[in-house]
Amino acid sequence: MLRAMAVGNQGDALVELGRADEALGLFEKAADLTENEFTTPMYLMKAGLIHQQKGDWKNAAKVYRRVAKDYPLTPDGSVAKKNAARAEEKAAQG
Repeated sequence: MLRAMAVGNQGDALVELGRADEALGLFEKAADLTENEFTTPMYLMKAGLIHQQKGDWKNAAKVYRRVAKDYPLTPDGSVAKKNAARAEEKAAQG
């Protein structure tokens, strides 16, 4: 889990530096390094936020659906369900 957090922290630093595209890759990597109910949904949610900020609603919805489906009992699970519905609506609008 510490390895995932180290990679995720690098993503956080890149976001602060305005390098969101690079951060996105690190958040996705961190989420997949060690599947667990703490870091995986947290880094997926961060990836979803970056997709949203870029206007990539289709991929944001995909990430949020994964969190809602795979981690429904985590704090991020209920938020992801709402975010997925919003992102799907935005993706359908174009």
